[in-house]
Amino acid sequence: MASNQDADGLGKQLWEAASRGDHDQVSLALDQGANIEWHNTSAKADTPLIVACRNGHESVVGLLLERGASINAVGTDNRTSLHVAAWNGHESVVGLLLERGASIDAVTNRNSTSLHLAAQEGHESVARLLLERGASINATNQYQATSLHLAASNGHESVARLLLERGASIDAVTNRNSTSLHFAAWNGHESVARLLLERGADTTIKSVRQYPC
Repeated sequence: MASNQDADGLGKQLWEAASRGDHDQVSLALDQGANIEWHNTSAKADTPLIVACRNGHESVVGLLLERGASINAVGTDNRTSLHVAAWNGHESVVGLLLERGASIDAVTNRNSTSLHLAAQEGHESVARLLLERGASINATNQYQATSLHLAASNGHESVARLLLERGASIDAVTNRNSTSLHFAAWNGHESVARLLLERGADTTIKSVRQYPC
């Protein structure tokens, strides 16, 4: 029977191989009995699958899933593999995870979905894929912000346009009664503000600052 130290060494070997996308070394570590869900409890809680997804290593992701990795396991900030793949814009990995049954509307510790994260980072192709697979377009995070709020706040016009085309609520308000138009205006994103106005955004809604748009 392998000692705890040996088991920990194998787990670390697996984790590091998954992180750098080394398919052969991942396979070898698993064949030698490495814990497929190993993580360093003194550091980040991310599993080998999560780090492979973060770095966009599609072949390693496929291997880990075939070998039984938990697709909806959570790591740092309660993020799943799908969250980190969406956050980093890895469309092919997102597609693979969805095909294998990843929970599309799982939330982080801030109640953000994968669509929130893709919209915030401006990953249009990932956002489109998530919407095609049924992601909740008007889901809200802990501040009651939708994906459209986040796209507008960060100036991602193409993502905002996509969300509007797919039926996002243009006048949804956050817990401070702020709309996507408020966010675009406050952050100086003229093209996004213009888009929202063209689509009929309400300019009379007041945030808690009591200023209309």
